Amino acid sequence: MRKLESTKPTSGVGAVAGGVVGGVVGHQVGSGRGRTLATVAGAGAGAFAGNKVEKKKNTNQAYEIGVRMQDGSLRTVKSTTAPPVGQAVTLKGDVLQAAGGKAK
Repeated sequence: MRKLESTKPTSGVGAVAGGVVGGVVGHQVGSGRGRTLATVAGAGAGAFAGNKVEKKKNTNQAYEIGVRMQDGSLRTVKSTTAPPVGQAVTLKGDVLQAAGGKAK
């Protein structure tokens, strides 16, 4: 079994939204030059955090599973959920199922 990850590129929406929220929150702190510095720092931190959130949202996980068939051959199947390791399974098309259980 091998865990696979694929990530779609970020659109920038998370960074912009995070920057706006961070800037607003930072603007609430201090006065004068301190307020300006807090606004800029808040916007930068918010943009960074917003980009990270969007990147995590755009990441998909899957599993590549080697299944030993009854005839001794090995077949590879992809699944979005972790398979039952070491247990008997059935394979219908490309859908892996625990023997007597739900599709994986």
